[in-house]
Amino acid sequence: MPSCCSRWFCSFSLLAVLPVSAAPFLLGSYVFGANLAITPAPTSIPFSDFKVNQLIINKRLGSLFLLSHLTLGQGNGIDPLTEPVTLSIGNATVKIPPGSFHKIHNLPYSFVGEIDNIWVEVLIKPLGGKQFGVQVSEYGTRLSSIAKPIEIKLTIGDDTGTTSFK
Repeated sequence: MPSCCSRWFCSFSLLAVLPVSAAPFLLGSYVFGANLAITPAPTSIPFSDFKVNQLIINKRLGSLFLLSHLTLGQGNGIDPLTEPVTLSIGNATVKIPPGSFHKIHNLPYSFVGEIDNIWVEVLIKPLGGKQFGVQVSEYGTRLSSIAKPIEIKLTIGDDTGTTSFK
């Protein structure tokens, strides 16, 4: 008997690509003809523009400072208060879970805290329209093998952008 089956129960999941809106779908569990669900696969929405204005890295101290700006693409916008934020700079990635950012009145979205033994400070400031400024400081990050050009990727919820810095 397969490992996914018991004497009274058998289940499996199936991943298939269907020609509906050209998107892959996950077919849910199938248990003797019941519980079949079709769920669209998660998609990412690219920023229409993502540029790094300044990146300062101190490998000896394990610190970095980043200033950037982005313009959102087509999508539902960003909400750092409820969405995960992931920043990758070279081989160093920091993932900030949903609910970690704070916003007071007209001040930027802000996060200050420790993630995987790295002290992280992030500000995300709405600049009007679909534009945002992003400032990041990290202390204790592992940047020993980073080389130029440096690939930088920022993801906020399902919105994402990648750029390189020389």
